[in-house]
Amino acid sequence: MNLKLSLKDLKISIELYYSFTFDELKILKDDLIFGIISKNENIKWDYYILKEFEDLCNWNLIGENRGVNSKITLGLLFPDRFELMDCDCPSILEFSECYMQEPRNIKYENSCKSESHFKEYREQFGIEFYIKNYFTSDDLKTVFQDNEIPLRYDVSEN
Repeated sequence: MNLKLSLKDLKISIELYYSFTFDELKILKDDLIFGIISKNENIKWDYYILKEFEDLCNWNLIGENRGVNSKITLGLLFPDRFELMDCDCPSILEFSECYMQEPRNIKYENSCKSESHFKEYREQFGIEFYIKNYFTSDDLKTVFQDNEIPLRYDVSEN
């Protein structure tokens, strides 16, 4: 598959699908759009990442992000941004940790109108697989700091 796309489209796709590390996010902080990063389910989200980039994240998207919600109870760590949901399961706990509820811990109304935008990138370019499996830290530098598309972005199907 030949991934023909502009540098801008490649950057957006990387921000959506690449599993950034904490260090990569810190290094590229000024070059990334955290409104898009907030939607990325492939990052190993933790309290330290959320706290470090708290002012840059889109909290509506963070609240909907399964990669965040499967590991973190946002209402405990960020009570000013999220409410703890009442428990509806047989355990009758003080608050819900049930992963069955979607979305979890959300205080804000869902105001993100960009879901179709993200799906459009996934369908149009089909690059999620490429970024998850072939993209490297060196490629990040090439794209975000050198503003170039890596020469090896052409991936052949087997």
